[in-house]
Amino acid sequence: MSYYLDFTVLGLDFLRTRLLGEDLIPSQLPLREGLTEKLRTLRTVGIKTVSDLNTILKKETSMKTLSKETGIQLDYLKLLARVLRGYTPKSVMLSDFPKVDTKVTNTLMGHGIRDSYSLWTAAAHVKTRTKLAKEMALPPTELCTIVCLSDLCRIQWVSPLFSRLIFDAGYKTVQDVASAHAEDLVVGVSTVNKKENLFKGKIGARDMGRLVYIASILPHELEL
Repeated sequence: MSYYLDFTVLGLDFLRTRLLGEDLIPSQLPLREGLTEKLRTLRTVGIKTVSDLNTILKKETSMKTLSKETGIQLDYLKLLARVLRGYTPKSVMLSDFPKVDTKVTNTLMGHGIRDSYSLWTAAAHVKTRTKLAKEMALPPTELCTIVCLSDLCRIQWVSPLFSRLIFDAGYKTVQDVASAHAEDLVVGVSTVNKKENLFKGKIGARDMGRLVYIASILPHELEL
């Protein structure tokens, strides 16, 4: 059971598949240049998993050493490091979710469950969620809603506010988003937003397509 992608079990082929298969934002496109050869070079210095690579790229000194050992430009490695950080978006505070019962979130936070990661970990399965609701005297339906919002925030670029729009449009989990068509998501979210006026930005099919792709590669472990 994993809130995030498990870098320890993902080989470098995962990076090749994602960087070539995802509709990258313009600033990330340079990562495709010589990608296969660069990954092959990384393997020659003992880097086998995304976790191995991420550990090195977290520190400036080890990143510079890797650049010298492999001949891969430092700017390329810095960009790759930023992209890897984006693969594990920060958990969000439960108090940041709109339109939820604050009594429920306050109770959860009072018991040390303060963010999306801790709630999802504690209540992603029906059995543990039911137990949590009984122990804290929480309404099961509202607790399930907040767990769903936490699940949706596992998708890169999905904010607490946007998770609410996706949820209210009928896509309650990461798996729901992964199974959706981008155009349908746009229509659903736009319709909800016209009523609720939560999101001020533009909602486009291309951005939704990115969310669908990311959702498709995340673990689908939330039980409803």
